Amino acid sequence: MPGGTPPPVPAPRRRFMRKRIMIPAVVILLAAILAGGYFGYYMNSSVILSQSLSRTGKGYNKLVDYFDTQSKTKYKGSTASGTYTLKAGSTSTDGSLDLKSSGANSDMTFNVGLGATRVNAEVRSIKSASGKTPDLYLKASGIKGLGDLLGSSDQQTAAAIDSLDGKWIAVDHTLLDNLSSTDTGTTMSLPTEAQVMDELKAFGKVNQQYVFTTDKKKSVTTVVKKYGTESVDGHKTYHYKMALNKANVKTYITAQQKALNASQLGAWIKKNDYQDTVNDYFKSLQTSADSISNKDDFDLWADTHSRLIYKVRIPDDKNPASNYVDVGLNYKGGSSYPFFIGEQSKDDSNTSSGSLVATIDSKTNSLTLQVSFKSTSSGSGDPSNYNFKANLTYKPTNNVTTISAPTGAEPLSQVLDELGLGDILTSLSQSSGSIREGEQDKAQDTKRQVDIQAIQTQLEVFFSENGYYPSLADMNSGAWVNDHLSSLDQGALEDPNGSARKLAARPAAKVYAYQVTDSSGKSCENNDTQCAKYILTATLSDGSAYTQTNLD
Repeated sequence: MPGGTPPPVPAPRRRFMRKRIMIPAVVILLAAILAGGYFGYYMNSSVILSQSLSRTGKGYNKLVDYFDTQSKTKYKGSTASGTYTLKAGSTSTDGSLDLKSSGANSDMTFNVGLGATRVNAEVRSIKSASGKTPDLYLKASGIKGLGDLLGSSDQQTAAAIDSLDGKWIAVDHTLLDNLSSTDTGTTMSLPTEAQVMDELKAFGKVNQQYVFTTDKKKSVTTVVKKYGTESVDGHKTYHYKMALNKANVKTYITAQQKALNASQLGAWIKKNDYQDTVNDYFKSLQTSADSISNKDDFDLWADTHSRLIYKVRIPDDKNPASNYVDVGLNYKGGSSYPFFIGEQSKDDSNTSSGSLVATIDSKTNSLTLQVSFKSTSSGSGDPSNYNFKANLTYKPTNNVTTISAPTGAEPLSQVLDELGLGDILTSLSQSSGSIREGEQDKAQDTKRQVDIQAIQTQLEVFFSENGYYPSLADMNSGAWVNDHLSSLDQGALEDPNGSARKLAARPAAKVYAYQVTDSSGKSCENNDTQCAKYILTATLSDGSAYTQTNLD
């Protein structure tokens, strides 16, 4: 009505407006509850540990896959560079290194500061015609006066050292061949990259089951105490006190041994007769595991952001706050993965610390090593301080660099003669020769003993079937041996230094002897069915005799 009181809003309209206000409020409240619940779950200490262990285990697997891919990539060369500094009391030195390789050739330069002198050196490695060992070329600059610095009283020697400044010296590959050769008749091969990678993958699978897990039935660790969140070295972490589960540790060791035995590397170990050594190693691990106690605890920090294990600290029992070893991964995102190990030690008068950081960059495929060590002593003697730092970066490359042998290089033998050290090469050659000869003698004597034992075994088998031993003529007949001693390798009839696969009637060098008689000691050559006794003899390298006789 005009000028009158407006009519009241209908009740349904008021209820609708209240609903419109309450629905967003309920949604916000529900979202807050869900977010709080999720955050509570996400920041739960058990969840943080479980996720960090799991992600660290997966990270290991990805790292192995990366190395596997890199090992199969055929790069054309590589580069490396590094520096170091050392300060010890009032003395200091520093230097640098640069390396480049292309194919089988390489060139390395480095410099070292020695007080007022700085020495620059270069080493080239060039593939030789034999391909077994390379030819080496060496040059040093800045060595004038070094003879006087080293205290040489011989002016001729000091002058000879000065004359080498900036001069190339050639080390022929034949010298390296002679020094490295063993001539034992056996070839020792290193495991292939594929064999090593297969074991690394097997190692990771076992770790997933026993190390990177919180399953109480299998985990080698157990939580002793939860300290809570902490900021450590720029990482937001959760801090745990952990201990070892003895039973699970022993099971873990057994599982790793089985995994190794079943891997390609395990097959290589068996082939090269290292199985006993490996078994002894795992046996010693089991013995060590038997001594695990509740006091064998350690600290663990899990990164709450990356959900990776940041650091594990293994403390000293007597002084855990000052003496410990840290191992971890200082990962802060990106393609760089800095693995580290560090230690700190303190007592009443000495403090020392050191670290090694190996950083893998999966984008540039580079590896950087950083080493540092410092020590301070304030004991009853003179106080001393040491500080050492070094770094090295290695990177494969597909750039082709020409590295060739320098011209005008002086042979090493001539250089040693000028320095009055000409007898060194002769001594080395003789020493190397005597070592090779000794190893060769040992190997040949072993073969002689094995051969004699193999012959004896076959003779006894023949006797058990026929009631008599073969005559010398029988044993020297290839056809007869094939028909009657088919399991005998006729190579066993020949001495390692011999020239024929025949047995002699009497012991002598470079031949095996077979003295066979009847029961009275007389010859049985005319009637081999009367052969009842024998003596097998091999003359060893030192002239002594190794013998085996009939068993009956």
